[in-house]
Amino acid sequence: MNLSTLVIFYSIFSPGWLLESSPSEGEIAVAINELFNLGLEYESHRLASLNAAVAGKLGEMSVHLPGGAGFLPDHGKGFMPATVTAEKRAADHMRFNTRRDAVPYLEMMIDLASRNGHEVIIVIPPARRDFRLQVGKGQELFDILLRYTERDRDVQILDFYNRDDFDDAFFGDFDHLVPTGEGTVLLSRSVAEAALKPSRVLGRLAV
Repeated sequence: MNLSTLVIFYSIFSPGWLLESSPSEGEIAVAINELFNLGLEYESHRLASLNAAVAGKLGEMSVHLPGGAGFLPDHGKGFMPATVTAEKRAADHMRFNTRRDAVPYLEMMIDLASRNGHEVIIVIPPARRDFRLQVGKGQELFDILLRYTERDRDVQILDFYNRDDFDDAFFGDFDHLVPTGEGTVLLSRSVAEAALKPSRVLGRLAV
């Protein structure tokens, strides 16, 4: 099957968050680099050493987990501990929202999709009410995305953050839906409907 639509999830922290810079999740970047043969190099001595250690060793790896199409609902989804407050979580996200370290990578993904004739759907995921009360609602949180709908590009924005029909019970924590819950069903169906429409209206979609 040929790829026709690229779906990119874009959260409040996305403008300034880089996977390889994360103290707790940077190793995932190395695994992705090796599995997909991306040929990336790392400035971090720790990640460079790990990259050298796994080079050529993941090609024969075969992992079988319950799930489908990359969705693994029963495989150890962790949520934020109860000791983390909405205020703390919101502050952490906003700290990255004001940076622009990751924006060039979003640009490159959209440019590559355009060259290959792929449509792009950027999904702004939902968040729980207590989190939104700390962060605030408004388009300015994602204003950097507007440039893509203003250009002659086939980019659609699905804004779930500013929707109120995602009940608090749908969430496992402030900004993660319960994998097998009603919220995940609602989100998945909405994205699927947008992707399957034969002719989409470009720009921000009020969903």
